[in-house]
Amino acid sequence: MTTGFRRTCCGIMVAMLFYHLHGSTGFSEEITDAEPVSAEIAQEDILPLTLGTVTIDYYDGELPEQPAVSNSLAEMTEEELLDAAGDIYRGTVESLRTIEIRNGERTDYKTLAEISVAEVYKGGFAPGDTVTIYINDPILSENVWIEDYDVLYQMRENMDGIFMTQAGEDIYTVVGGEKIYLNTFADGRFQDGTRFAILAVEDGLEFARDCYEEPLRSAQTLEEAGEYLKQKIQ
Repeated sequence: MTTGFRRTCCGIMVAMLFYHLHGSTGFSEEITDAEPVSAEIAQEDILPLTLGTVTIDYYDGELPEQPAVSNSLAEMTEEELLDAAGDIYRGTVESLRTIEIRNGERTDYKTLAEISVAEVYKGGFAPGDTVTIYINDPILSENVWIEDYDVLYQMRENMDGIFMTQAGEDIYTVVGGEKIYLNTFADGRFQDGTRFAILAVEDGLEFARDCYEEPLRSAQTLEEAGEYLKQKIQ
């Protein structure tokens, strides 16, 4: 199965994205000579990836237990949340993979989500694309708890949802003092784990309802949420 960057119905288009992820992990010197990923490359071939002293690879083992982490999210209105997301789209989570980012003795664990796009409300993706989205925490592990990741911790493969992701030229994460741009393996990121996804779960929708206005706050289906977003964003 081909993947890695944005895939379109008629092929794969590499999106050269750069991210700056705040916090204890994030990416050192700006990478300006990264080679585009071949349209024939497979997901397993994108990683492992070596950038200077940093190695990025998939991780299939059990994560060591980590201390709980508390975050403080800046308050944002619904309009600010929708403005902050460069891409807003409905789709299906095709795969979730834990990755490890190693630099010397420092190892951080994150997640890559592969999402097939069905409908676009904002941004440059198109129906039929499959995009790779970076999540700044290992959401598949039960040994890690991060405050304000309540929604993304419920994300699972084959789950439908509405996703609000961000790409930018200055977004990166730093591991062991090295700054690494994510352009080599991701089309975007979630800015936090609570406010930028609406997930279709067994008993309705899971999202940060209090952060959004009516009628979205009371939506019970993705169709209702999507119709509101189409009208709001246009």
